[in-house]
Amino acid sequence: MAEHGCGSRDPISILAENRVRHQGDRGLVMSKTVRVGMVGAGFAASFHLAAYRRVAEIPVELAGITSRTASKVVALAREFGVQRIYPDLSSMLVDPDIDLVDLPIYDAGNLETSALVDETLQNLYEATKGLLKDGKLPIMLGGEHSLTFAMVKACAEFAGEDFGVLVLDAHFDLREEYRGFKQNHACVSRNILNQVTTNLVSIGIRSGPEEEWVFARENNLKYYTADDV
Repeated sequence: MAEHGCGSRDPISILAENRVRHQGDRGLVMSKTVRVGMVGAGFAASFHLAAYRRVAEIPVELAGITSRTASKVVALAREFGVQRIYPDLSSMLVDPDIDLVDLPIYDAGNLETSALVDETLQNLYEATKGLLKDGKLPIMLGGEHSLTFAMVKACAEFAGEDFGVLVLDAHFDLREEYRGFKQNHACVSRNILNQVTTNLVSIGIRSGPEEEWVFARENNLKYYTADDV
């Protein structure tokens, strides 16, 4: 699956600026070149770049590329004749010479879950490590709170010391255990604090047992209540 995002300007303004002309039965044809910046240098990026070469109705220039994998980005730029390699996404986004930024998205599919929670968490941890090793930024959709721990753990190991967790939730999820189980959804932030990082901020807290409020205060946890926001 792949999606296109806009770069330094939105697509509507780009289309408004591009003059169009009629060319026989082909209908409206853009006369101004659209300069594309590509994010990533993996298979999806090469697939998108090849597709841009086949565009006929709109003049397209492969103007720039950026990726965290230096060796791949140099090879891909050479293969498709991309003139500029950006050191990071931020520098590409602020460049007025880039009209559109293309960010390919890889769908890793659904995680096969196990009847055992610990096994499922380990499988998710390994799957996340594989995505990170391949230069991807993992995004998990669905599931319940306890799954967050496995992905956070893998990302923290990959990022090193430059890592933090931002939690948007109405509850602390700071229980030591819940109904006799430590990997419960009500314990996920506590598990992250105990096993991954203390660099954690919770936003939107509105309710919870007294023990969690006490733990947050005694451990100087950074949090903002629903009233704060």
